[in-house]
Amino acid sequence: MPFFYKNFIMGVIGITGDPSSLEKTAKIVKMAVELMIEQELLKEENSTYSSQIKILINKILEAQNENDVYTLTQLASKLGYNLEIPRIACLLSFDNTDSLNLANIANTVSQIKDSLTEEIKSLNSSNIQDIVCSIDINKILILKTVDNTEHHYIKKYISDYYAQLKNKIKSKINKKIYFAVGTLHKNMLGIKESYKEALFALDYCMKYEIDEEIAFIDNYIIEYLCTKLPKNILNIFY
Repeated sequence: MPFFYKNFIMGVIGITGDPSSLEKTAKIVKMAVELMIEQELLKEENSTYSSQIKILINKILEAQNENDVYTLTQLASKLGYNLEIPRIACLLSFDNTDSLNLANIANTVSQIKDSLTEEIKSLNSSNIQDIVCSIDINKILILKTVDNTEHHYIKKYISDYYAQLKNKIKSKINKKIYFAVGTLHKNMLGIKESYKEALFALDYCMKYEIDEEIAFIDNYIIEYLCTKLPKNILNIFY
């Protein structure tokens, strides 16, 4: 008996015995095999797509010039993303990921990150053009789309977004959440700068255990700009 996937013959199932008495059994086996194949191929497709998203993120964070922008645009388009839409970098992290008290989330690091990524994508305030990807063991990067580039609007928009995000995942993870936000830059190459700003704000708050709901880089701009100064200048003051 042949078994199929998307109307293509994938192989043949052979069961020995009296055909009249084995017909129902053969159909059940056929259905089970087709379901297993569909599930495995779907996992493979999802894994491939996630890998491509990570490649896209890495290329965005490594972009240097307009030639890189062209390559990024082509890759993003294949994945369904329009990089012309303004985006701001947000970083989500947790206090001590190794000892997470999990509820309803698989207990491996990889599955935890996948689960959280899906939770974030399912938010009502999420946009299909938001790019969400885990970037290391305890950080998730969200390149959040914005439809208004006014500074005061962005802060409220991100604050509302985070409130919904926190409520969604706090019921899953009983740990302190750190959430840091960069600034909105005018072009695609600026996404990398927005990420650097968010990363600085995140690391700064975690290092000094600053209890702030959202770490906007605006609140740490002096500290951040000091990292841009030559060491010989900084040595004058320290």
